[in-house]
Amino acid sequence: MKALIANLGFIFQIAGLLMILPIITAHYYSETEPMVAFLITSLSFFSIGFMMNALSERKELDYKTSCLLVLLTFILISLVGSIPYFYLKIFNSQNILEDFVNTYFEGVSGFTTTGLTFLDSKDLPKSLVLYRSLSQWIGGIGIVYLILAFFYEENIANGIAEAIGIKKFLTKIKSSVLEVIFIYSFYTVLFFSILYFLGIQDFVTNISLVFSGLSTGGFMPSIEVNQNILLTLIAIMIIGATSFEIHHAIFFRKWYKLKSMEFLIFILLIFIGTISLFFLHSKNITSSFFHSVSALSTTGFNFENFSSMSESTKLLFIAFMFIGGCYFSTSGGIKIYRLITLFKSVKIAIKEKLGFNEEKIDTSEALISLLTISFSALIVFVAAFAFTLYGNPFTDSLFQCVAAYSTGGIYLMNLNYNTFLKSVLIVLMIIGRVEIFVFLVSISRYK
Repeated sequence: MKALIANLGFIFQIAGLLMILPIITAHYYSETEPMVAFLITSLSFFSIGFMMNALSERKELDYKTSCLLVLLTFILISLVGSIPYFYLKIFNSQNILEDFVNTYFEGVSGFTTTGLTFLDSKDLPKSLVLYRSLSQWIGGIGIVYLILAFFYEENIANGIAEAIGIKKFLTKIKSSVLEVIFIYSFYTVLFFSILYFLGIQDFVTNISLVFSGLSTGGFMPSIEVNQNILLTLIAIMIIGATSFEIHHAIFFRKWYKLKSMEFLIFILLIFIGTISLFFLHSKNITSSFFHSVSALSTTGFNFENFSSMSESTKLLFIAFMFIGGCYFSTSGGIKIYRLITLFKSVKIAIKEKLGFNEEKIDTSEALISLLTISFSALIVFVAAFAFTLYGNPFTDSLFQCVAAYSTGGIYLMNLNYNTFLKSVLIVLMIIGRVEIFVFLVSISRYK
C-alpha cells in the first residue's frame, strides 16, 4: 500500500507541473479567475502529491498493484482536475450534489479522453478550453505513467509497463518511454504547424484541436472548417488511433511492420464506414470519411446532430465505437487486436477439432480477449437498460453508453440526463479507459 500511495503522489506532482500551461495561458489572456482556479488546482496536485510521498516510499510495484494505481489515478486525478469547473461555477447549480457530479463528469471526461460534455466551448474562457484539451493529452498518451516508468530501473518497471499496455511491444522501457514522448511531441508540433498554415492561427484553438485529436479525446473548440482542415483532422485522428508499433516502424524505417493485420483491418473498417455513411446519411464523401474515422478512433469529433440520424446509422456508430482503434494507441474501445486474437483462436480450435491443425492457441491471450469483449458488452447493455428506466429509447441509450465506455464522446442531445445517469456515464468512462481486465484485476482480492 505504501508503494501505491508513493507512486500516486509522484503522478500528482507531474500533473501539478503540467498545469503551468493553462496558468500561463490564463495570464496571457488576462483571465484572472481562471488563473486562480488553475493555481489552486496545481497547488492541490503538488500538496497532495508531496504528502503522499512523505508518508510512503516509492518502490517496485507488482502487476495487481500497478492496475490499482492506474484505476485510482483516473478516479483521483479527475477529482482534483475538476476544481477549475467547480471554482468557476461553470454549471451554476443550486444543488451541491448536482454541481459536484457535473464538474466531476467534465474532469473524468477530459482525463479519460472521452470528450463527452454538456458545455459549449464558445462560452468558456480560452484557458479553460486549453486545459480541457491538455487533460485529454495527459490521459490519452499516458504521459504520467510514461514518466513514472522512466524513473524506475529497467527490471522493475514491468508492472507499470504491462498495466498501461506497452510491455507487449516494447522491450527496453526507458528508451521506449523517451521514444513515445518524442514521437507524440513531434506529431503535436507538426500538426500545429499544418493547422496554422491552413488558417487556424489562434494558439488555443489550434493546440486544443491537436491535443484532442492525437489523444482521440473529443473536446472540440468552436471552429469554421473547410475540406483541408477536415482532412488534417482525419489524419490526426488516424495517427492517434494507430498502434505505436506502426509509428515506431515509420520513424525507424522498419517497413515490414507496416503489414500489421490490425492496421490493415483498421483501414478497411474506415473504408467500409465511409461508404456506408455516404449512402445511409450524409451523401458527402468527406463528411462520411471524417465521421467514420471519428467513430472508429473513438475521438468523437463531429459536425452532425446524431440525435436525428436513422437507427441503422446509429447502430453503425455503436459498432465502430465499441470496436475502437488499434492496441497501444490513444483510442478506446475493445481494440481490433482483441477481435483478431479471438477469431484466430476460434479458427484454430475448429481446425483442431477436425484433426488437421498444427498451430497452438495462446489460451491466456484468447481468454483475456473473450473476457474483455464479453464483459464490455454486458456492462454497456446493463447501463443502457438503466437509461431506458428514465424514458430514453434503447438504441439511443446504448449509443450513449457505448460512447462513454469506448471513450468515444459523441453526445446525444435528445436523452433525458439526471444526476444518477451522469454518474453511470462517469463509471463507464473510467472502466472503459482503464479497460475491464485491468479494472477486474485491481478490485480482485487475489494477486
